[in-house]
Amino acid sequence: MKKFRYYLFLVAIIFLAFTLRFYNLGTVPSGLQQDESSIGYNAYSILETGKDEYGKSLPIAFKAFGEYKLPLSIYLTTGSFAIFGVSELSLRLPSALFGLLTVVLVYFLVFEMYGNRNLALISSFLLSINPWHIHFSRGAYEVTPALFLITLGVYLFLVFIRKKSLLILTGSLTALVLSLYGYNIARLFIPTIIVLLGVIFYKKISGINKSGLLVSIIIPCIALIPFVVSLLSKGGFDSTKGTLIPTSAVVQAENLQTRSYILQSSPIASKILFNTPVSDVLFYLKNVVSYVDGDFFFGNGPSHGNHGIGNVGLFHVWEILTLIIGVVTLTRRNDKNKLILFGWTAGVILIASFTREAPQATRSFFAVAPLTIISAVGLYEMFSRVLKLKKYSTIVLISLLLFGIYSFAYYAASYFYKFPVQYAKEYRSEDKRLVLALKKLESNFWE
Repeated sequence: MKKFRYYLFLVAIIFLAFTLRFYNLGTVPSGLQQDESSIGYNAYSILETGKDEYGKSLPIAFKAFGEYKLPLSIYLTTGSFAIFGVSELSLRLPSALFGLLTVVLVYFLVFEMYGNRNLALISSFLLSINPWHIHFSRGAYEVTPALFLITLGVYLFLVFIRKKSLLILTGSLTALVLSLYGYNIARLFIPTIIVLLGVIFYKKISGINKSGLLVSIIIPCIALIPFVVSLLSKGGFDSTKGTLIPTSAVVQAENLQTRSYILQSSPIASKILFNTPVSDVLFYLKNVVSYVDGDFFFGNGPSHGNHGIGNVGLFHVWEILTLIIGVVTLTRRNDKNKLILFGWTAGVILIASFTREAPQATRSFFAVAPLTIISAVGLYEMFSRVLKLKKYSTIVLISLLLFGIYSFAYYAASYFYKFPVQYAKEYRSEDKRLVLALKKLESNFWE
């Protein structure tokens, strides 16, 4: 009966997550930003002709606006268009669906980690109302399906460690490999998370039959073949070339300008202290430090117009406290799960910092899952301590609850009412009206 009650709470959380991700999905945001347009147009082209917008049949790397996109979101959108027709809603449907599934999956991941249903429910609940996750679930973003696959891969790996089932290991590695087709950052992050899990659970893995382990990686290796082939073709490495620090024209132009000033007064200092490798390392370290940004995470959010709503951070402001408590609590524990959470978060940030823009919400999006779990640990610990106060516990709990409700209400009102108007330009909300008006005049020009 008690277990049934937990699942009732989970159903309620799923309903909340569904509402926040699907309510007015076709109209909020009010328009399509350029990445959504690119994904939608290529998905439509594949559906109608089997070719992308440049006439290439079923590509792995899609040439887009000054870059190459990976195929996962585009082919998922093709399926959505085939079933539901071409519309803003069906364009965003795969991202919203995988966002919802990730909320459910986090419950099972945390329960697998700690065997604590209360903590699992809190983790799932926090992700369901997380501004960062909601925002990227409501747009046609490549990162949302990729995050689901990564979370699924980690969850199945932990189940494999417990059950010693090589079939489950195959499922884990296959999910992680498929995420490589989702978003460019995954190319560096997936090897990192696989190595991390391998190191943490090395003793348990080393006792498993080696021939069985080899058999379990056959399917993941087959799934990896198109990815490897795509790396050797045009667009394979070009998709990230303009964003990485060493190959970004923007970053290198800035470094060159700095050296030119120093060169006039001290050629030796310019060559030794301000050469390209030193400048790149310094730029990278500045990027890493930039992720310790309270305004980015808890204040006004990302400065990029398509990545936030301008007046709310990636997390609710009260999660400053729960994240700190969560980090402290986990640091004091002697368990391997904290290594997964800390390593996952650090890996994402260290890899995202290799790119020219930081902090950046899309490239660091994979960190939302572990950070939310850490925040849930902090919230669970905080509630446990408050309940021990006895005399003042009710007052404190009601105060915290009211503040949390207000914080969420402020975000929801900002997102669903203010954001569509304030960011109409970034989402090109008038483009659709313009296209429909031009279509009415089409017969005047094409006869």
